Amino acid sequence: MDLPVRDTQHASRFGIYGTRPHYAEEDIPRIFLFSDRGIFRPGETLTFRGIDWNQRLGDFTPYYGSHTISILKHEGWKRKEVTSWTGQTSESGGFFDTYEVPEDMEPGYYTVRYERGDARRYERFQVAYFRRLGFQVLLRRPDRPFFLGDTCPCH
Repeated sequence: MDLPVRDTQHASRFGIYGTRPHYAEEDIPRIFLFSDRGIFRPGETLTFRGIDWNQRLGDFTPYYGSHTISILKHEGWKRKEVTSWTGQTSESGGFFDTYEVPEDMEPGYYTVRYERGDARRYERFQVAYFRRLGFQVLLRRPDRPFFLGDTCPCH
């Protein structure tokens, strides 16, 4: 009787991803996109930046060219485009931009989409009405030194 054997130590579990040899000499886009924070009130400014490089045979070269930025609203499983504009990466592959969240923008989840050709990268953010936390902590230092094993009262 033959027992089926599963490969439980697949390389992808360790961050090693294979590719087909006939793709080895094609450019693989490596795009990193991030924003300054994840939640914004209507009227605030979203700032984001990123870097766009191509990888080929282990070498990295910066992508220098045009790209499109889109703001997408999440509607269930779909995303509806709110606005978009074009930009240019720097000679080192970097890009930077801001988006003024409109005062009348509905609360919900949105996405910044960076794309050039078939390469895309997404960064999610939330628009919400919120109040920053307001609290105060007051500490008073005792008038005497404490040593290991002493009990320190907290008031």
